Amino acid sequence: MHVVHHRNGDEEARIGFFFLADNWQGQPTNREPHKCAQLLWADPANPPANTVPYTAAALAQIAKQQPFSLDGWGRSPVGL
Repeated sequence: MHVVHHRNGDEEARIGFFFLADNWQGQPTNREPHKCAQLLWADPANPPANTVPYTAAALAQIAKQQPFSLDGWGRSPVGL
């Protein structure tokens, strides 16, 4: 599991939770097509170039086995 505390350029903050599913059924469905171009299975070590920046930053911290990171708080993402 990983938690990222993100702040965007408009000074709005959000918290993202990332976790690994052990099993699932069916295919993911894009329930917000007005916000998201597509959903797809991708290698977390090599996400698509158009991945949302705070998601890509969180994936990089997950690869370093960091449980928490900051993004958009005036410095590069930091794992704690």
